[in-house]
Amino acid sequence: MAFRKKVRIYFDQGDPAHIAFHGQHTIIIQRAMEEYVESLGIPWEEWYDNKELFLPVVQFNIQFKKPLYPGKEYWVDVQFVHIGRSSLKTEGQIFTLQGEEKCCAISTAYVCVNSDDFKSRPFPKHWVPLLKAALP
Repeated sequence: MAFRKKVRIYFDQGDPAHIAFHGQHTIIIQRAMEEYVESLGIPWEEWYDNKELFLPVVQFNIQFKKPLYPGKEYWVDVQFVHIGRSSLKTEGQIFTLQGEEKCCAISTAYVCVNSDDFKSRPFPKHWVPLLKAALP
């Protein structure tokens, strides 16, 4: 189950070429992912401000297809594509509103770790059915 939201690119997100600075794509996808996690029923504080576990990024890939322009709006889609015992793979894409042309695609892998020793650990039991229900 993918999560979709509309975003606007603002003037301050642009670079001297009048397109969105490449680092903005990551921020846009991350913000959508935060809303997606909450929409599944996992409170933001449990996922992003948890004192017992962290979810660091262990792999990240981005493919740029078309530039994003300040003043324009775009669709952002994010979804989970694989859930393991302690690992999670996600995909995110940004599309034009008209014609839904792909502007970029991002894939990210996370691992659930203990906050004290950074050793991998299983996801909290009450997250597992919520995460699995979100798979395509």
